Amino acid sequence: MGVVRSAAQHFHRSMSNMSTPVMPIVPSIVKAAVHPSAASSFSIAQLNILASNLAKPDRFPYVQPTVLEWTTRKEILVRQLTSLQADVLCLEELSDYWTYFRPTFLELGYDSVYVKRPSGHVSEWSGQKKLDGCGLFFRQSKFSLKEVESVNFSDEHDRVALLVLLEEIATSELVLVGTTHLWWNSAKVDHQLKQLIELNREMNDMADAIHAKYRLPAGHTVPVRCHDCTQRDEPRVGAN
Repeated sequence: MGVVRSAAQHFHRSMSNMSTPVMPIVPSIVKAAVHPSAASSFSIAQLNILASNLAKPDRFPYVQPTVLEWTTRKEILVRQLTSLQADVLCLEELSDYWTYFRPTFLELGYDSVYVKRPSGHVSEWSGQKKLDGCGLFFRQSKFSLKEVESVNFSDEHDRVALLVLLEEIATSELVLVGTTHLWWNSAKVDHQLKQLIELNREMNDMADAIHAKYRLPAGHTVPVRCHDCTQRDEPRVGAN
């Protein structure tokens, strides 16, 4: 499998990279790029889209209110995401999945899976009732869906992760993609590291189960971890 690159980050087999939160503005867009290789290759992009109920004017006073409006912003997001031309899209803080994003991307040739956050605790940003979760969209002409698992992190932050096994149609190569949004408080690195350790353990367990189920040699499945680690400066979470 070729090396995978996204528009904003490079995701390597070592699963060593992370992304930063994206504010509700209209950034410049580049296409998701792919390193050529003798084998196959694919592109992947990851974005925290800031759920419909979280983009409040008092939190983003530097953004024009019309840009924050969900009816406008969700259409801008779709244009941005499709312009990347990625084979796989990993989205966090994803709301309106069933009513908007899933049907919209189906028409664009992407199937998808989704896990919603539980509403077990009150949080500063999203309150008691959580409206968002993690979603993974994949190009139907490129991949088929093999396995899906969701993770509810064992803490008070109501965070989830999505683990998806994809099979590349042309080569039958298996790719295990994990996506999550770590707790937003970057000052509490210990909480984020705990979630990341749990995610890595779940991904390793799923990879072992996949190898046993499909009778594959160890290391055969390509792992890719995409996450918003909410670190704005030098990365302290997610790097090896």
